Amino acid sequence: MVRTIKSKILLTALLLILSIQIVSSIFQYQQVKSIFYGEFVLGAQNMAQAPFLDLSKRMSRILKAHGDETITKAEREEDILDSLLLFISIIQLQLFDQILNSREDLLEIKFVDFRGTVLTHSYKKESSSIHQNISDNVDLKVEEEVIAIVNSQKQGTAVIGEKVYIFVPKSIGDNFLGGMILIFSNERIVNARNKILMTSIILVIVFMCFSIFLLFILLMNVLTKPIAQMIDLMKRLANGDYNLHFEIKNQDEIGEMGCAVNEVGAGLQAILGEISN
Repeated sequence: MVRTIKSKILLTALLLILSIQIVSSIFQYQQVKSIFYGEFVLGAQNMAQAPFLDLSKRMSRILKAHGDETITKAEREEDILDSLLLFISIIQLQLFDQILNSREDLLEIKFVDFRGTVLTHSYKKESSSIHQNISDNVDLKVEEEVIAIVNSQKQGTAVIGEKVYIFVPKSIGDNFLGGMILIFSNERIVNARNKILMTSIILVIVFMCFSIFLLFILLMNVLTKPIAQMIDLMKRLANGDYNLHFEIKNQDEIGEMGCAVNEVGAGLQAILGEISN
């Protein structure tokens, strides 16, 4: 009975260790991912500072000029959009090329207005940078997962496939103008995940080999030794030694066999005693 309890405790401990390793790997991956996303967000904020500063200087005058209540809301928005497209197109040519080349994992930059419309799109192609605006390509679009972030007018992150989208909003006073969407490669996070996964697989393999070794020793103690002891008793019984006893430690099949051997030995010894008398 004690051996059975020990076996169950050992197996439970092995399963617990395996579960802890799996949970630890998942937690480690989540930590690494959070660190990378935080670094992406911080990088996006820093890279958006120069364009936003230039944009603030240019747009402040336009917004101030539209404080006149005689101008309708539609006229005001249309004029702001025209000015925003003009200024961001100028900034695109001046700064976006420099920003794209500042980081290897930065793939694209999009600027969207307060309606979620893409005004400009800059991206890397081989060794050069390509710049487009809505005047050149009216099919410029924002991914659906990113539209919800833009509409919230707050900074946000979205992961789509192997790309990380960081939205950095821009407001002047109470006027939400839109913002920059910086698109980074997810390769570093994927590589980190693969390394953690590979390490976990190696540890699990080592753990499984160790577990098999322990189970082998356990089976040796539970099965092999009692069976060898029983074979020895049977040989003694065949040689006429009926004064034998098998020590029963577990109430299992081996214990029942040992009990039967003890009963056979005791029965034969009793029969021989009666014959002698």
